[in-house]
Amino acid sequence: MRRRLITALAGAAVTVSAAAAGSAEVAWLGAGLTLTTLAALTARAVAARRAGARSPAYIAAAEIGRGFAALAVWAGLGMGGAYYLTDLSWYHAYQYALAFLLVAGSAVWISGRIGVAGAAAAADRDFWSAPWLLVAIAVLQLAGGIAAVVFLAASGKLFGMRADWMANVIFATAAAGLAAAGLAGLVALRGLIAGRAG
Repeated sequence: MRRRLITALAGAAVTVSAAAAGSAEVAWLGAGLTLTTLAALTARAVAARRAGARSPAYIAAAEIGRGFAALAVWAGLGMGGAYYLTDLSWYHAYQYALAFLLVAGSAVWISGRIGVAGAAAAADRDFWSAPWLLVAIAVLQLAGGIAAVVFLAASGKLFGMRADWMANVIFATAAAGLAAAGLAGLVALRGLIAGRAG
């Protein structure tokens, strides 16, 4: 998780720099690199932790959740820094920055519960390890992420330089990450979906 947090911090620094320079190109490039790097680090963590695990599907789901938490940290810090450490101004910035950080904390907590469940025997698992809940979370992530990207693109918010331009870069990247986390979660949970032991 440490490498993913370092990536999130570095990505947030690029986001703030892009905001200070007023460069949408640098903002999109930095956001894309942050998302791609976090995805690669998460895939590596999933592969490393699944090997020999009692319940590899749960371990994978927990690591995917931690990867999304790191992306939400990037989004929260990037949003706050872009609007409070530069000349950009947008009156909703603090609300969304705090919301992203709350999402990050929630994702870490839920991922921890899923990870504990993955290490436990099936009889000792709790609510957070119910297969239907894990699948429902993944489906909601996938659908919500796709819907958000489609909305942002259809509304034209991704193609302008209004006061909220940097927020829209962050929203679109976070939404793409959310959809990717949902899809990766469904792939990781395919054994549970088919009714096999996780």
